[in-house]
Amino acid sequence: MGYIPPIRNEQLFQYGNRIPYDQPSIKPISAVAKSKFHEVLTEQQKQINYTILKNEYNRRKFTNRKLICELTGKGYIIDASV
Repeated sequence: MGYIPPIRNEQLFQYGNRIPYDQPSIKPISAVAKSKFHEVLTEQQKQINYTILKNEYNRRKFTNRKLICELTGKGYIIDASV
């Protein structure tokens, strides 16, 4: 049985560092992700437009019901007491 001294062979260590690797030891910087700022703005604009259209629809619906009630003399809401 042989004795292995607790020292490092510098020449062998330097030679081992010269071996070419498949991948470089320094990792490349990844590309910057495309921002989604404009997509978010357009999505918010769609939501705002939808709420404006929905409010306009509800206002017109209420006005139409009111006109129909006035013309026919009948209402949609029935007040009854028991």
